[in-house]
Amino acid sequence: RSVRSLLLGAHGVGAAAVFEGGFGREHAFAVLSTVVDALAHVPEGPGLDPLPCRLLTLLSICVSAAGAALRHPPGVYQGLVRVRLMSVVAVNANTEDPERLAASLSLARRVFAVLRGEAAGSVEVLMARIALVIGEGRRSSAALKEVVLEALGEMCVVPGVLQELYVNFDCNLQSPNLFQKIVLFLSKSALPISPPLSSHNVRALEALLRALQTLSCDGLPPLDAAASPVGARPGGGASRSLELSAQKLTKRRLETAADHFNRSPGKGTSFLQSVGLASDPVTAGELAWFLREAEGLDKTV
Repeated sequence: RSVRSLLLGAHGVGAAAVFEGGFGREHAFAVLSTVVDALAHVPEGPGLDPLPCRLLTLLSICVSAAGAALRHPPGVYQGLVRVRLMSVVAVNANTEDPERLAASLSLARRVFAVLRGEAAGSVEVLMARIALVIGEGRRSSAALKEVVLEALGEMCVVPGVLQELYVNFDCNLQSPNLFQKIVLFLSKSALPISPPLSSHNVRALEALLRALQTLSCDGLPPLDAAASPVGARPGGGASRSLELSAQKLTKRRLETAADHFNRSPGKGTSFLQSVGLASDPVTAGELAWFLREAEGLDKTV
């Protein structure tokens, strides 16, 4: 309680003085480390033990109080910020307790708001993947799905999050279409099985509207560029936007080719040739590239 009061005081005055130079800074990061360690050893049980939620709330206060100081921790605490903090969030988000899940996802958002360019990618992936797994799971309770939809809705309004997901995942041949999966999940969740609209449908619709509003302000890269040759990257003079457009178009064509390939390998390779992603005849290297990069490919065909 004393530590919580100290951090609430630092956060209340809008300063992170407790995390700044000298002994105070070392002491504050030691407190942060202690809370992380405590969370790492809290067992998951059937009872609604308030301790994990209280520790997650305390950790959120620590992160907010630290502010920008969290980006430059003392050397001994580098691993705390880079690895242990996100590991604790991931572990505690794997729960059947809606309150604990909500506290975990809230902490992830706060970490993202502070770190952005440093641990932003891991926070985005953590939130999106956990939210999608729990939200789409047939065994997930209605309460868990409500928490997930609320977390996704709040994530959608953070400037740059959706754009970064799209660029880093949907335009990357080696990554899943995370932006697309989120939009599809929200779209399906917004449709009622039968009238009237449930709170679940309303939350999903609100999240979709927030995403559309954010994208209307920030936009996404245009998708009108030609696809790159197999294994090639746009030249140094190409703009980043054109590079992303080419990567996304190539990825879409690979997905279409994979769909054809799953029905008939011959049709799949013919499609690759028709869009310039394979030569005639197809070489072993081109086929290996396709088998490695294509998402949704049935490897048993």
